[in-house]
Amino acid sequence: MMHYSRWHVAREFDRLASTYARYHTEKSEREGRDFTDWFGLRPRESVLDAACGPGTLARIMARRGARSFALDISPRMLELARRHDRLRQAPLTVGDVESLPYAGDTFDVVTCTYAFANLRHPVSILREFARVIRPGGRIAIIDVVAPANPKRRSRLNQVEGRRSQLDTHILSHGQFLRLFEAAGLIVLRSARHLRRQSVREWLERSPARIKQPARIREVLPQLVDGARAEPRSGRRTSGYFVSYTIQWFVLRKRT
Repeated sequence: MMHYSRWHVAREFDRLASTYARYHTEKSEREGRDFTDWFGLRPRESVLDAACGPGTLARIMARRGARSFALDISPRMLELARRHDRLRQAPLTVGDVESLPYAGDTFDVVTCTYAFANLRHPVSILREFARVIRPGGRIAIIDVVAPANPKRRSRLNQVEGRRSQLDTHILSHGQFLRLFEAAGLIVLRSARHLRRQSVREWLERSPARIKQPARIREVLPQLVDGARAEPRSGRRTSGYFVSYTIQWFVLRKRT
């Protein structure tokens, strides 16, 4: 597997920033509101949204009275985040989740959404999250999870690899649990949700930005065959949907 430099990762997500912002619509807002209710965000808590993208969750948490910090490797993502009133004066930082530029015991909550498939050293990153939360603090994560069956999981990751120019490895629920254990974290709560996304959106939000019809036709049979994706209606690409599983976690440090 090829490992890309941090500069390369930042460049790819700079390129994707406008597309991400376009798709972070009411659906993302609704998920963010539900998630903050679910993990129990309290007013005046100090919160870091790590790998924040265009700042959707950070903005929701600020709106609910939290002191929101946000960090992303992509300067362009942070430019988009700062366009929103709630984040215009917020501490937004260009940085890497592998080496957070904050002192220990700084935050009540660290959130991270839809990032672990592209993170090369997840245990080290989870330890960084644990380092910067205060005693009694929480780590709240949303991410896609792969099937437990190794063959199906491998197939899914092969398909994901076809649409990405970055290292991509979607983890199973069990793999996440093993990472948490290795990082010295305990799961307080978890919840599973089934989602679906149009193939057009799935392709446009990929780091490869597959738009050529030939590449779309090449990927679709793999989706239907082994990646838990099915055509729902119609024959055009826009009529197909990818089915996937989302897992929510709330974690704390082991005492």
